[in-house]
Amino acid sequence: MHAALRTIFVPLLSLLIVAPVMLIVIGPAGISLGNAMSGGIFWLLTNMGALAGVLVGGTLSLMIITGMHYVLVPIMINNISRMGFDPVKILFFVANFGQAGAAFGVFLRSRNKKLKSLALSTSFSALMEVSEPAMYGINIRFKHPFAAALLGGACGGGFALMMGVNTYAYALSCLPGLPALVGPTFGWALVSLVIAFTVSSVLTFFMGFEDPVEKTQPKDEDVEALAVTEPAAVVARSEALFAPLGGNMVPLHQLRDPVFADEVFGKGVAIVPQRGELRSPIAGVVGAVFATNHAITLQSDTGAEVLIHIGIDTVKLNGRHFTRHVEDGQRVAVGDPLISFDIDALLAENIDPSVIFIVTNTENYSDISLVKQENISEREPFLQLSATAA
Repeated sequence: MHAALRTIFVPLLSLLIVAPVMLIVIGPAGISLGNAMSGGIFWLLTNMGALAGVLVGGTLSLMIITGMHYVLVPIMINNISRMGFDPVKILFFVANFGQAGAAFGVFLRSRNKKLKSLALSTSFSALMEVSEPAMYGINIRFKHPFAAALLGGACGGGFALMMGVNTYAYALSCLPGLPALVGPTFGWALVSLVIAFTVSSVLTFFMGFEDPVEKTQPKDEDVEALAVTEPAAVVARSEALFAPLGGNMVPLHQLRDPVFADEVFGKGVAIVPQRGELRSPIAGVVGAVFATNHAITLQSDTGAEVLIHIGIDTVKLNGRHFTRHVEDGQRVAVGDPLISFDIDALLAENIDPSVIFIVTNTENYSDISLVKQENISEREPFLQLSATAA
C-alpha cells in the first residue's frame, strides 16, 4: 500500500479483519481452552499433591502472559466463600515472587548501571504486585532470568502444596496481600515465598545472561576489542558508505537483540546476507578484529567509526564458521575482503546470520540516512553520513 494511504487504511483494514476473527474464532476458543485449563489445574491439585505445585507454580507465569490465569479467579473466590480457604492463590504468590527474584538476580549480576537500576526497581514493583515491568522489561528480554523465574515458581509452588498452604482471603499476590495468607499455614506460606524469590535470584545470578554494555565504558568480552588498536582520531566529514555485502536491509529496531535494536552503540542498519563474504565499506584502517572473528571495527579516512557484527549471539560460537582476512591496524580499501563466514552453518545452529552495521560515532553526524531501501548489492552506496557543522 502506498505510504500516503498506509497510516489510515492499514489500521482500519486490520481491525475489519481481526475483529470478526476475535468474536467468531478466538473468543470461543479462549473460553473452551480456559475451561479445560482450569479443570486440568484442579485435577492436578486434587490428585498430584506437591507435583501439582511444581507444574502449576512453574508454568503460571506463562499463563499470565496470555491472560489465561483470569479463568481461575472466580474459582478461587468461590473456594474462599464456600470453604473459607483456597489452595490455588498461593501459586500466584510464588509466581510473582519468582519474577521479582529473577529481576533481583539481574540486579546482582549486571555491570550495566542503567540495567541494575531498572532491575532493582522492577523487582520491587513485582513484590508490590505489578510484575509486568520485571517480566517483560527484564526477564523475558534476557531469556535466562525468565527461565529462572519459572524454576523458582516451581520450587516455591511444590513446597507450598507439599505443606498444604492455603489462602484465607482474596487479595493481591504481593507483599501488601500477605494478610490473606494469615492462618494455620502462614509460616509455611512465607517459607514458600522465600524459596521462590531466592531460587530465582540465585539461578539468574549463576546462569547469567547477555549483559548489555554501557557505551561509554565497554566491559563485556564481546566488545572489549573496541578498545584495542584504535586508530588516531580523525575529524568526521560527510561521506557515503558502501555495502559490505549484498542482501536485504532490515531496520535495527526489528532485531531481537535489544543492544542493537535500542541503538546502544549508534545508528545503522542490518543486512540479511546473500553470501558469507564481508568486504570493507570504507577506505581506511582496521581498528580491531574481535578474537572470535565475528565482528570488526573500522575507521574511514574521513572519520567514520564503524562496527560490523556478523549474526546474533555469534560470540558463543568462539570463532567457529568465521575466517578473518585482515589484522588490527591494517589499511583497507573499499571492497577488500574482511571476514568470511558460513551462512549455512549458522542457520543449522539456529542463529540469525544478519550482519549488523553500526556507525559508533553517530553523535558526530547531523544525519545518517539510507541511500537505498530494502535490497542492496555489494559495494553499492547504502548509507549517507552528513557531518555536524563545526
